[in-house]
Amino acid sequence: MRGCTFAFASFFFGAAVPLSGTSRFRADPRQRVGLVDNVLLLPVLFLVAGVQVDLSGARLVAVGGKLLGAYAATS
Repeated sequence: MRGCTFAFASFFFGAAVPLSGTSRFRADPRQRVGLVDNVLLLPVLFLVAGVQVDLSGARLVAVGGKLLGAYAATS
């Protein structure tokens, strides 16, 4: 969970910035950071989140689902 703190911090910063009266503050940074955000930061966020996922329980569910499906198909 420590690795995703930057994502939570950016979310809370975005939630703290008010929508009214800050159009000049929000317009320029969005245009300048948009490309960096979409090309670099989003893939890094998904990479960090994906690496921390534990799929050991998903294997059991997948195998059980396949066995159950095969049994249902033969019945």
